[in-house]
Parts: sequence; C-alpha cells; structure tokens
Amino acid sequence: MPPANMCPPKAVVDEEIKTGSAATCRICLESSSGPGSELISPCKCKGTQQFVHRSCLDHWRAVKEGTAFSHCSECKAQYHLRVQILEGSRCRKMKFRLFVARDILLVFLAIQASIAAIGCLAYLLDKDGQFKNSFADWSHYLSKHAIPFYYCVGAVVFFVLEYVVEDLQGGYTPPRMKPEHVLRLRMLKLM
Repeated sequence: MPPANMCPPKAVVDEEIKTGSAATCRICLESSSGPGSELISPCKCKGTQQFVHRSCLDHWRAVKEGTAFSHCSECKAQYHLRVQILEGSRCRKMKFRLFVARDILLVFLAIQASIAAIGCLAYLLDKDGQFKNSFADWSHYLSKHAIPFYYCVGAVVFFVLEYVVEDLQGGYTPPRMKPEHVLRLRMLKLM
C-alpha cells in the first residue's frame, strides 16, 4: 500500500523563521527542511511539539506500535489521512505479488525437499525392502512402486515430526482411539 500523507498539512510560514522562532522537527530536532521534507503541523500540538518533517512522521508512523499510525502520540488527535497514488503503482503491485509468490514457492520446495530427504532416509534404512513388502497385500499403487511409497512414508514422518515440534510443551493429548482401530493398527504392524 502506498504511504499515506496527512491532510491538511500546514506548511511552516517563512515569517515565523524570520522572527526568530525557528520551527524544529519534534522527532529529529532539526530545523532545516530540504526538498520533499517540509515541516508540517499534522495535529493539535502547539509550541515545540507542533512541527514535524513529513518524512520523519511517516517513518515514526511506520515503526511505532499502537495507535501512532492514525493518531498523534502526544495530543492523541487523529491524523486526517489521504492516500497519495504514486506513479508506478501497478509495477509495484506486480513486484510485491511476485515476491509473495516466490516466498510461497520457496517454502513449498523446502517442505518437498524435506519430505523427499526423509523418504530417501527411509529407503536407505529399509535396504532389504521388508517394511515395503509388509504392505504387498494392498492392491494400491503405493504398495507396488518404491518412489511413491517412500515419499508417502517421508510425508507421514514429516508431519509427525512437525506435530512433535508444535507440541514441545506437551499440552496436547490426543483423544482415545476405539479398540477396533487399535486392533486394526496392530494387525498392520503400525502400532
């Protein structure tokens, strides 16, 4: 979202500076204002707290917690915000969307690589294929082919490990299983 500017800003009048009461920014305490960094009075504060550089206020609003984005932290008056559409907004939106897509893709690939690594480890530990062959009576695709079988083993182990990491404090206890489910899991040698 483009940065918002305060409306209506009251710029510092040159007569105030000429009379000796040089206005200073209440954040950076500098009186000089360069191009694009004019002193404004965005709220009801008076005296030495009245003026602030627009850039200093924008930075303050961006990093300060609480209501500082929309209200003055001194006098608690609400800023009157106005969205300023900057040039190249469409390009910036597209760039942001590409960054988000890149991050999601990297997380997805990291998870897939972790699952594949765990599957490879399971394959290496099951050299004689005894674990895989214990599911040979299944008529499923997974019991016939090694790659999807060990990938699924990796996925199950990954999610179990993820559950263990999430529950490090031990606050979650799973519900009791029905006895017929326990018997079925024991028959499949999964428990």
